[in-house]
Amino acid sequence: MTSDEALAIARRIATERGWAFLDPVSVRKRRPWFEKPRWQVMSNHESRGMNVLIEIDDRTGEILHQAFLPR
Repeated sequence: MTSDEALAIARRIATERGWAFLDPVSVRKRRPWFEKPRWQVMSNHESRGMNVLIEIDDRTGEILHQAFLPR
């Protein structure tokens, strides 16, 4: 999976849930110990509040975590 694919999935999830997906967006690939490699996408990452946080499995595209942080 590429960062562009992870971003597209995150935008789709946010739209389906009715969450605001604001710029700037951070897309990072993480490789935690003893866990699956994953992409972490966070919208509005320079501000506190109005953030969408989604983690996606790098190999399968499965959504591992999703949250909207209103404030």
